[in-house]
Amino acid sequence: MVVIDLTYRIATSDKAEATRDFRPMSFTGAVAFQWVNPKGWSMALTAITVYSSGDAWLELTVIAGIFCLANLPSVTFWTAAGMQLQRWLTTDKRVKGFNYGMAGLLLLSTIPMI
Repeated sequence: MVVIDLTYRIATSDKAEATRDFRPMSFTGAVAFQWVNPKGWSMALTAITVYSSGDAWLELTVIAGIFCLANLPSVTFWTAAGMQLQRWLTTDKRVKGFNYGMAGLLLLSTIPMI
């Protein structure tokens, strides 16, 4: 039921609603927010459990370094894609089409869970 409500809200939101009272998170706020990111904690704990043999700081440093190297191209891609999407979503028609598409993808992504 929550997914259907979220799908409806995404599909019917408009550009004015999305930009009203919007203030992006600061860099410091985004860094602090990662401490409560459950996906980040899950990924980090899984990587340490699987790839570390114990209490060696060198292993932890190597794992953290690999994660940083893997993260850099990912963040770069998503930032560039977001900037291009922002340039493209300039009309109400495009925003509405995008919202319907995202709502549909959300709904479709829940089908395998059912």
